[in-house]
Formats: sequence, C-alpha cells, structure tokens
Amino acid sequence: KFLGEIDKEKVEEVKKKLRELKMQSFEAELGEVGIFSKRFIKIIWIKLENTEKLQKEIDEKLKEIFELEERFMSHITIARVKNVKDKKALIDYVKNIKTQKIRFKVDRFFLKKSALQEQGPVYEELEEYRLI
Repeated sequence: KFLGEIDKEKVEEVKKKLRELKMQSFEAELGEVGIFSKRFIKIIWIKLENTEKLQKEIDEKLKEIFELEERFMSHITIARVKNVKDKKALIDYVKNIKTQKIRFKVDRFFLKKSALQEQGPVYEELEEYRLI
C-alpha cells in the first residue's frame, strides 16, 4: 500500500495498526511484465499473483487512517524509465517478455520509507511484520 508523505506521528500509528494484523503465510507467484501508463512510461513491473488477501488485510487495518485502495496491483518494480526515444518499441518489447511461473513463500512484509534522490529512490525498512 502506498501511503504517500506522512509525518512521524502517523508512521507510529501505521506501525501500531500493522502489528495487529494476523494472517497465515502464503505462496505468491510471478506474473506478467508490464507498464502502468503507455502515455507516460515511468515504471516497468512484474505482477505478483495471489497477494490480494494480504493487500485487503493491510487496507482493512489502515482504513481509519487512509482511504481504501480502488486500483491496487501488487508488483515488483524492475525498472524506472527516465527517457524513452521510441515508446512503441519499448511497449512491444515489454509485451513480449515471458516470465517463468516462479512461486515463493511470503512469510513477512515490511513498512518502508522511500526518499527520492537524484540517482533514484533510496529505501529504508522501518519495521518488519511476520505472518503466522
């Protein structure tokens, strides 16, 4: 769940709510490769399958603080695009990338902070949450 820019007080509230989450570990799977917007290509991602329940549980825990997600798609960012000379060629290339159906166990998730730097975002783990 993307929380946007929030103050330290709200971060502590989020941590407290997420500590209450009790959920079984599960298996996720790599899905298709894609981009969010063909008009403004910024992110290339791999979709994560079978993560909807975790997303809904997080959303539910944080509903008093943040609006519920309407268009969430679990993904791993594999590239950030700064400049594209030929959008159509890149879109066609990404469409043709085939991923293996790799399954893996999800037994934890993290609350992370990202700080945008000139070279790209820098991520910091604020807290880890284990699934049962």
